Amino acid sequence: MHQAEETSRISTVIGLVIEGIGMFLALSFAAGINVMEAIDDQFFLDEGFTESETETLLRIVDILGIVLLILGGILLVVFLINLVVFTKLLNGKFDIETAKNVYLYQIIWGAINLFFNQIASIMYLISGIKGKTTQRKLQKDTESKH
Repeated sequence: MHQAEETSRISTVIGLVIEGIGMFLALSFAAGINVMEAIDDQFFLDEGFTESETETLLRIVDILGIVLLILGGILLVVFLINLVVFTKLLNGKFDIETAKNVYLYQIIWGAINLFFNQIASIMYLISGIKGKTTQRKLQKDTESKH
C-alpha cells in the first residue's frame, strides 16, 4: 500500500479546504442572487435606475444566478469526488499504481482548476508533482535493489 509523503499530504488537505470554501462561496452567491431576484423592481427604481436599466440589471442577475448555480453544482460534485479519492490516498488505501494515477489526476485537476481556484490548484499541483516524483524515486530504488 502507498503512504503519501508529508508535503503531498499537507498540500492535498489545504487544497481540499480551499476548494470546499470556493464551492461554498459559489453556491452562496447563487443563493444570494435568488434572494435578490425576490426583491421588488421598485427597489432599483428608487435607487435612481430607469426602467430599462432595471430590466437589464435584473436580466444580468438572472443569468449570473444560473451560471453560479451550474458552476457551484459542478464544483460540488468534483469536490465530493476529490474528497473521497484524496482521503483514500492520504489514508493509504491505494496500491502504488493506483496512487500514481491519483497523483496524475491531481496534476490534471490542478491545471484545469487554475481557471477557478488558483490557490487550491497550486496545492494540488504541488501535491501531485511531489507525489509522482516520490513514486518514481521509490520505484527506481526498488528496481535497483532487485
